[in-house]
Amino acid sequence: MPARPRVDRLKTIYTAARQLNFGFRLQGYPSAPNENGIFGFKPQLHRLTIRFCKQNDASMGIRNFIETSLKDFAAENPQTVVYVIPARNSVPTLRGEYANGREVHINAKGFT
Repeated sequence: MPARPRVDRLKTIYTAARQLNFGFRLQGYPSAPNENGIFGFKPQLHRLTIRFCKQNDASMGIRNFIETSLKDFAAENPQTVVYVIPARNSVPTLRGEYANGREVHINAKGFT
């Protein structure tokens, strides 16, 4: 006889998964600030958080990006705040916060 799923556990798991705001879980129509591109450009990306490990091989690409290209990226995008967080024994991640309130998390494990 197969086991019956418990409804009370499924509800908790579903609501917890729904609260995570990944880029592939979108709701409604994409929104942008009014008059974007008409009278002046309003940048969409507000914050970029880079989390990486100083010793882990999975973070090698992120560390190379920080050493070589992050200064150029910050100079080209002065409106974007860039946070760099070294965390011991963690998977490298990128987190972007946009003007319309959306947050996108990207697992950057093994990026070059």
